[in-house]
Amino acid sequence: MEEPRGEDTTLIHPIPSSVIIVNESTPLISHDQHLAGGRVHTDTQFHLASCITLSSDEDTKEREIFGLSLLLFSSLLLTGAHVLVKSLSATFPSFEIVFARSSIQLPLGLLGCYLANVNPLGNKGVRKWIFIRALASAIATSLLFYSLSKLPLIDATVVFYVGPIFKVMIASIALHETFSVLDGFYSLFCFLGLVLVSKPSFLFDEITLLNFNGDNDDEYQKSFAIACALMASLMSAMAYITVKKVGQNTHVMVHVVYFGLIASLLNLPIPFLHLQEFVAPKCNWHELGLLLMIGVLAFLGQYLLNQG
Repeated sequence: MEEPRGEDTTLIHPIPSSVIIVNESTPLISHDQHLAGGRVHTDTQFHLASCITLSSDEDTKEREIFGLSLLLFSSLLLTGAHVLVKSLSATFPSFEIVFARSSIQLPLGLLGCYLANVNPLGNKGVRKWIFIRALASAIATSLLFYSLSKLPLIDATVVFYVGPIFKVMIASIALHETFSVLDGFYSLFCFLGLVLVSKPSFLFDEITLLNFNGDNDDEYQKSFAIACALMASLMSAMAYITVKKVGQNTHVMVHVVYFGLIASLLNLPIPFLHLQEFVAPKCNWHELGLLLMIGVLAFLGQYLLNQG
């Protein structure tokens, strides 16, 4: 097999600073890139058009619109993957779905590295941070898929999407980035807005966590699933912070390879530890096709996110 000739040094193009991307795959764009992509707005009045900053140059504007289209399509693909996870969770345990996704993403990532002519191991100086990022992302995905299997889809989504708040708080502590009182105020309103719009059942049902009965297995599983979703959100934020250490020159396929390998190894021993029971897939195109689609959708979603 031909040895890769070296790491791709092509920089990732920055995106407008006002565009915020949130999904279950941790963003591969650093904070410096995030800041580099936008213009400083001096107009104190709010305009809807200012939510997305586009270049005045027509050619650049076309590329930016195309990039935003890729980001939108990426969000749709990842949302579709979540819906399939929820659908399959009635048949398969969550670890099996994560393993199916990662075992599909791993060969696709290796193929992508070969076609892009990059080293799947990444640059020597940042391999430790790529590993830490992939480990945090694999743990976040495993916990998120478990919560999706136990909670209504919208409930798990609401809990997981407090991730940006965690990211800002951790960045202010670990990276000494600014976190003002207004940032905290906006973060609080962001979280409250998500809760009020989505109305998760664990807050709005007649039976809430405040009436938790230790003998009620359903309530215990629901509480544990909520805790898993919160932990998944926190681990996703930790993975985001490590991007600062990885840098901008690591190809997206390298991240895919690391994630696929680590997530597979992380979930492989679960049935042997009797944490969840293995369910053999039936030899039909329906179940096997859905498992395959989860891996393909997640792979394409992560790739288009980075390209966008």
